[in-house]
Amino acid sequence: MIFGQNLKRQTLKYTASFFCIFFVYFYGRMWLGAMGFYEQGYKFSDERTQALFDGIVCVLPVIIVTLNIFTMDRQRRLKSLLIWLPVTLVLELVFVFGALLYGGMYRHHVQELQLENGVTAKIRYGIDNESEHYGSSVWPSMLVLERKTLGGLLLESKMLISVYPTGGANIEPIDGGRKFRFTDNSYKGAKVVRIYDSDWNSKNSHLPERIAR
Repeated sequence: MIFGQNLKRQTLKYTASFFCIFFVYFYGRMWLGAMGFYEQGYKFSDERTQALFDGIVCVLPVIIVTLNIFTMDRQRRLKSLLIWLPVTLVLELVFVFGALLYGGMYRHHVQELQLENGVTAKIRYGIDNESEHYGSSVWPSMLVLERKTLGGLLLESKMLISVYPTGGANIEPIDGGRKFRFTDNSYKGAKVVRIYDSDWNSKNSHLPERIAR
């Protein structure tokens, strides 16, 4: 009987830890992709589902710590509270801060262009894109491709180019829609012009650029 209870308790801990690692990893991929640190990212295509997922990630560390603390004996419980509770609170602040930045980066784009096979090209400027010069923003101009995957559940994004600082960028179709041109104007440094194929799997969209002027 005691062995069965211990096994059930350990199984619960390992399962909770697995989900915690999975959610944190997946959320990290989203956040890094939205910020341009990671070239490819994913988010839920439905905003309500994404908001629910953000909430789960933010409260998950507290749930994991609570489950672990209440399954410990009294001698280890106080030690765990003194160590893991402050760590959890710091982690919560990181997640909430990341959620605000990540959400702002995904919501504030100023131009998009519909391409072939359900692919969309978007220019993102970030949360203060109303500044006099876009380059005074903490964000660069970032050109990404997006498409829906897993039956429309997820929105996959792929960064093509990031230019900082930016004087304002735009995209336009050329060559009958088979290609499109990205232009980043300049108030500091050289003007940036790039031409990309509209196909998601094109070779010229596999090596993203980061330009600092």
